[in-house]
Amino acid sequence: MKLIDQNLAYAAVGTKVKKDLMAGNAVVIFAYGLSGSGKTFTVFGPDAADIPEAWFKHATPHPMWGVFPRLAYDVFQMRDDMWKVIMKYFQNVVDIVRDLMSPTGVEKNYKQGMRKDEDGFTDILWCADEVLADWNHLRSTFLKANARKAISPTQFNHQSTRGHCIMTLEVKMPVDGDPTRMQRGRVYICDLAGTEPAGDIVYAQYKKSDIPRRYHRTQLHGSAPRPK
Repeated sequence: MKLIDQNLAYAAVGTKVKKDLMAGNAVVIFAYGLSGSGKTFTVFGPDAADIPEAWFKHATPHPMWGVFPRLAYDVFQMRDDMWKVIMKYFQNVVDIVRDLMSPTGVEKNYKQGMRKDEDGFTDILWCADEVLADWNHLRSTFLKANARKAISPTQFNHQSTRGHCIMTLEVKMPVDGDPTRMQRGRVYICDLAGTEPAGDIVYAQYKKSDIPRRYHRTQLHGSAPRPK
């Protein structure tokens, strides 16, 4: 079985998403599955603010980056002064939307302000957006916004996202280099909550423990001895 790493995942999915985005389309990426199955890791990479591997702590491509940072980095490498890149980031928990871009984490019912615009793009109008000056601006904006999302430990994941997190990245650019005509594309990154029923989730506390060295064996030396 071939091991699929972050680079191969982007090559299989991200490059096509980038092509569609640059052509002025709306693209949706859904990450769906049990908590702890790797949804957030696949679309973003490590995103805990207290670890050095967090994707937004690296200004240049990193092997642990997920689909979104690789895509966004590529967009900013292509960007020129005629382009405008806009970001939104919000979280849906049951019937409430929390605006992660708001300094106070404003929350409203999910039905408020949900509209389709003239291009058919679905949006929540009251959620704040931000025009990004460059790649580092995106990194710093995400860092602050991500700290506002609801997370809690489960038996599957010590930092499980407890709601659907949706980020939009919109790119406005000239059509074929013609500054008199503009087109826009948008990608929706949907990091969905775990699919297990809420009743099956229990609070979990994790602690780190070291495995005795005598159990550190490889197949070349036979199987490890059974614990006494």
